[in-house]
Amino acid sequence: MDTPFVRAIRQSTCKGAVVVLDDKATPFKRIWCILEAQVCDDERRQRDFWYDIAAWIPEGAWKWGKPGDYKGVRAQASLLLDDGSNGVRDIAEDPDAGGHFPDSVAVVAVKTDIEGDAEAARDDDKENIREFVRRQPGGFEGFNIKVRSRFAGTAAREFALNGQSSELEQLLKAHPDAAGAKAAFGGTPVFEAAWSGHEACLRALIEARACTNDARSDS
Repeated sequence: MDTPFVRAIRQSTCKGAVVVLDDKATPFKRIWCILEAQVCDDERRQRDFWYDIAAWIPEGAWKWGKPGDYKGVRAQASLLLDDGSNGVRDIAEDPDAGGHFPDSVAVVAVKTDIEGDAEAARDDDKENIREFVRRQPGGFEGFNIKVRSRFAGTAAREFALNGQSSELEQLLKAHPDAAGAKAAFGGTPVFEAAWSGHEACLRALIEARACTNDARSDS
């Protein structure tokens, strides 16, 4: 679609974009933002363009550590960093103090649905964008899968940690590479499932060919 934001993103002088998310991943509930995020993703696949996603970690948002020595994560910035090879890398200011991209934000964003509950201030904007997406190869489902892919690895770890095997299996069908995603501290979905004792999640990850030997950064 030929809009000012899309034109700006597609300019050769535009070298990248950063989406800054709140704890509700609000931009991925707004239809214009979803469209523009996907334009960014398309650009990085076609040329030298960087597309990063940032989120703030509030003080004490989750516990981390080892049994008997759990503590609250300290407030810090985190990033799903474009790795330059069609993937993302989870980084944080202080991964050794529990920092990683917030799982709760990724779980919301990985459910992005431009056909369903995406919002717009104007109904005609919503319909025009939906019609545009409907005509693209893959239609709505293909579009949604591409948008969600940035968050699939982080969401997979959260589903594995919480024993949400059906959600994990569904995610892995669309995003098999999420089975091996690493958090900033080195944790993987396999690690989270094993740590929490969720056998069904472990089976789903092994069936998706996840590596079972990756250690956290603290070994």
